[in-house]
Amino acid sequence: MGSFNGVIETRARGIIITIDGPAGSGKSSTAKRVAQLLSYLYLDSGAIYRAVTLQALRLDAHFSDEEALEEIAKTARIEFGNRDGIHTVYLQGEDVTEQIRCPEVTRAIAPVASSPRVRALLIPKQRALGAEGGIVAEGRDMGSVVFPDAELKIYMVASIRTRSRRRMRDMETMGKMEPLSRIERDIEQRDYSDRIRAVSPLVKPKNALMIDTSEMSFEDQVDIIVTKARERGAL
Repeated sequence: MGSFNGVIETRARGIIITIDGPAGSGKSSTAKRVAQLLSYLYLDSGAIYRAVTLQALRLDAHFSDEEALEEIAKTARIEFGNRDGIHTVYLQGEDVTEQIRCPEVTRAIAPVASSPRVRALLIPKQRALGAEGGIVAEGRDMGSVVFPDAELKIYMVASIRTRSRRRMRDMETMGKMEPLSRIERDIEQRDYSDRIRAVSPLVKPKNALMIDTSEMSFEDQVDIIVTKARERGAL
């Protein structure tokens, strides 16, 4: 297990790959597999903001208080690990891999993800993790803000219905049930919040390859990215 404040794990030196896109586009599972195949570090930026959001909820923080959110982001101990091949996230030493994906966190994350103070604190730490290359970084602003000079930038998209069904399946595996219509509304609201936020809005990064995963198999989307990565210098 490694800390977000330092290098998470040993990995091959190589290029920087960014995978951005809206919620449910398939970027997380794809990024994990690409990183595994290339022996690269996997950076889940969304998990970092979700962990900060979970901590804010636990502390009953006011989400309109940016100073309070900044302090929570500064003091939260966020760590990553790999348990039986599963990427795990720890908050204050507790495994919160499932908790950070709960609907309550999803609905509360927007003020944290759009906070200039929180982002100013977390972005340099993310860049430090990619300083040596050999990283697959996924999120909403990896290619546009965090790693604008990445050798390979991917922008993944999918239809609202496809993304909602994926999210519903993920929730069902955690024993949580919500109507598809509610999930669709939540995703549409998150898309809107991500696009209009003043700091690091969700956009297609310059020179990014767009991949629509609505009708694409998981294996095909991984293969496309690995092939492109090797064309750009990944071993």
